[in-house]
Amino acid sequence: MQCSSWQSLLCLESLSIYACLKLETVPDSGSLVTPNLNNFLVSTFGKLKSLPEPINALSRLYQMSVYGISNLLAFVEVMAISGVASFQVPLLKGSTYDNWSIKMKAFLGEHDVWEMVGKGYKEPQDETSLSQAQKETLKDSRKRDKKALFLIYQTLHDNAFENISNATSAKEAWHKLQTSHKGEDKVKNVCLQTLRGEFESLHMKESESISDYFSRILTVSNQLKRNGKKLEDVRIMEKILCSLDPKFKHIVVTIEETKYLETMMIEQLQGSLQAYKEKRKKKQEITE
Repeated sequence: MQCSSWQSLLCLESLSIYACLKLETVPDSGSLVTPNLNNFLVSTFGKLKSLPEPINALSRLYQMSVYGISNLLAFVEVMAISGVASFQVPLLKGSTYDNWSIKMKAFLGEHDVWEMVGKGYKEPQDETSLSQAQKETLKDSRKRDKKALFLIYQTLHDNAFENISNATSAKEAWHKLQTSHKGEDKVKNVCLQTLRGEFESLHMKESESISDYFSRILTVSNQLKRNGKKLEDVRIMEKILCSLDPKFKHIVVTIEETKYLETMMIEQLQGSLQAYKEKRKKKQEITE
């Protein structure tokens, strides 16, 4: 993928920051970086803040109070090594949470940090008692957690970012986003009841295409599944067959009599209905 001028600038700046951080011998204590490096970061993030989205989101690092060297390293290492193309993920916008979460699980898994979001890690009460191997493992976990947190940041608008700005781990940030978009159990139950009613009331419109109706059915079905409803493909296909436009009644009877829905896939049912529609259309054209 070709980088635009501002993307190239970001790549170069990230590599520069990463190199400087690696050269600095600042204790990993969460304190501010040394004055010279801090001045460099001020200059660099000043440039980034003037760039268009999604770069504005990246400049939030400079606005945050967590200037620990490990946090900075985790961020710029992702930017410098992974490249800008990896950050072209969909922004989280209101009702798109379900689809966003599915894509983000794959995205975070690709970067080997989903475990930090799904399971998290435990901070020891006393690091001095840890063995060298345990200290190395802890250091790696902290680094991967910060990497996951920064990756999540890149997908959020300012309002959503404010909701999780106080989160200290990727797992906590994910939970806050999930709760704010999905609600607690009572809210989920209300949502589930609404979706059930919507599913049962679905019927194909007279002028609606097969693909459009299947899309409507699957959209509601997937929302039901994501909210905890067990919905087998057979049940979905039964719903489709009993809610099709009357012009499909002959193929519906044929499918019910000659094919076992238990062995069919939804895609196969869609293909059969589409083939019937095309055959019926051609027959009408010949007749006319």
